[in-house]
Amino acid sequence: MRVILRWSPRSQRRRSLPATSTLAPEQRLDLLLKAAHLTPAFSASHRPFDSLPPVPLDEYWARPHSFQNPSPPPRLARVQYPLEPQPRLAVIAPGFVENQHTLCFPHGWCQGLRDFQAEALAGPVSALRRLAKSVFNRGAHFGHLKRPLLVFTGFGFTGVETLSDEDRDLFWKAFHLPIYEQFLGLGQELLAAECDAHRGLHLLLDRTLIHRSIDGELLVTSLANLSTPIPKIATGLHATLDFEPCPCGHPGPRLMSLAPLPATATLRSSSSFAMASD
Repeated sequence: MRVILRWSPRSQRRRSLPATSTLAPEQRLDLLLKAAHLTPAFSASHRPFDSLPPVPLDEYWARPHSFQNPSPPPRLARVQYPLEPQPRLAVIAPGFVENQHTLCFPHGWCQGLRDFQAEALAGPVSALRRLAKSVFNRGAHFGHLKRPLLVFTGFGFTGVETLSDEDRDLFWKAFHLPIYEQFLGLGQELLAAECDAHRGLHLLLDRTLIHRSIDGELLVTSLANLSTPIPKIATGLHATLDFEPCPCGHPGPRLMSLAPLPATATLRSSSSFAMASD
């Protein structure tokens, strides 16, 4: 059973998706390629973007320092909660900006998390899965939760994260709250987000380029991450792209049915899937 609730409190102003950048996607891509040329992995390559081969995630994880831009220091990501006002948010992961409303609890259920009295939870699927099991197995209790869960998928963590129907059922049974999914890149930057209609993930076209291989593997270029500037990351994921108008009113393509690529698929060559455009 898949539980999807429409969350539309009258007392809250929706902001749905983040504001777009003032730079055109072509300008952002140019900045990304210049940053990539500063890394050991791309310093000797000045091939145009279209002819660059994809970088498998396994290759990045095997030698991450080869893909680091030595110029700007890495910055912590800022959680972009989709509803206002900002709740007291507990993030079950490290690497995010903390402030008076947001604290990180990378180890999950603990005394500090209990005392924080969070109104909402955020974290990658695997971390929230462990936290949900703590509710059933360790008596973890979240009496102050009242806002939707923010669930991170993508490849911004130690592995590729996807959200299954079984996960949705588990989170509903544990927390009894609706879900907003967000797709994150290597720097935990937001690349696509679920809206109020819950009909796929809206690609943020000012910060994301998407291609796919012949076998359907998603090749993602994050225009928002100059600390780890990798053109065309082979993610090990596949999805369909829906160009039909979304019931929420936001234009642009949406990622649908995001899931791991079948183990039998191999990356042979790439073809255009979706490009940011004016």
